[in-house]
Parts: sequence; structure tokens; C-alpha cells
Amino acid sequence: MQSYGSNSEESSSYNKEGLLTAHEVSELLRIPLSTVYYLTQQKQLKCVRIGKHIRYRQEDIQSHINPAESAQSFPENIKASQNLFEANQRQLPRLNTHIACQFTVVIPGWKTIRGKAAIRKMSEAGVYLRKVNCECEGGELEQDDPVILQFDLLGEVQGRVMRVDQNPTQGGQNGPVGMFIEFRQLSKEAKKKIQGFLG
Repeated sequence: MQSYGSNSEESSSYNKEGLLTAHEVSELLRIPLSTVYYLTQQKQLKCVRIGKHIRYRQEDIQSHINPAESAQSFPENIKASQNLFEANQRQLPRLNTHIACQFTVVIPGWKTIRGKAAIRKMSEAGVYLRKVNCECEGGELEQDDPVILQFDLLGEVQGRVMRVDQNPTQGGQNGPVGMFIEFRQLSKEAKKKIQGFLG
């Protein structure tokens, strides 16, 4: 059975190069992901563009916490954040499903993505989507993207992309094969609905 965890090899390479994703910056600064994007647009946070991807240097982010601190403390915090979803998912019951859903990724000024998919696995932590069909403007789906999911059981819920599985034979040209979505700010009512659905 597949894990809901993020790609550890990719995360390790970020740490070695001293580069962070927007979500990692959000966790480290303890601010909403939307604020990270806003500060980046306002050029209050320095970023590095690698193709269509946005990354942040550890030393630049460190100045927003404490200029006197060493950036060497970052990797441990990052690793803990990235492993949180996987740890939560292992403790929660999961159910194989086939529920149609729609999803939207909107990062103002950068990209807009709308698509449809089938929810194949579900837990209180999140869902795994298959048969992903989407239209992308300005960029592709990638880890840490904020997502709005819509499906019959819960209506509209917020989440973020934990991992994107590309089709190796197509190089991701026709969209990903699947992706893991972590629920964010799930209400008590929504959690009860999921618990009832999972039995």
C-alpha cells in the first residue's frame, strides 16, 4: 500500500542545496502559505525561480526569524514538517473509494489549475487522487500547491499537494497519474462525516 509521505530523496536534495519550498517557509515562519506568496509578490521575501518552480534560500528566510541564528538548524525542522502528514496517515484508518471530485489551484499572478479526478483512498488526513485530468495556466501541479477540493461527501475543503506522481512514459505532459492531498483546516463536522464514511 502506498504511503502518504513526501518524496524523501527530493526533500534531501533541497536541504543539501539550502533551498526551501513555499510550504517549508510557511512552516518555519509560522505564517499562512498565502502570506508567503503575497510577501514574495511584494518582493519582501527573496526567491529563486527554477523553470516554473519557486524556491527560497535558507539564509534569506533566516533573516526573517533571527539574523544571529545559524541556518544549520533548518534541516531538522523541515524534516519534522515533511514527515508529519505521513505519521498522521499511518495512525488513521483508510478506505479504498471511487468518488469523483473537482480541484482548483490558484496562486494569483503565477498559475491557475482546474481539473477533475477520482478519489481512490481517503482518511481523516487526506486523499489520494487518480485519473487526474487538468488544465494548467502559468505552471504545473507541484508539491506544496494549495488546493481546493470539491466532492459530494464534504462539499468544499482546503488542502495542499503532498506529492505528485507523474506518468514516466509521458513525462507528465498530459497531467499527473495521481497525487496525494493533505486536508487543511478540516472542520469537526467534516471529520465526523469522514469517520462515518470510513465506518
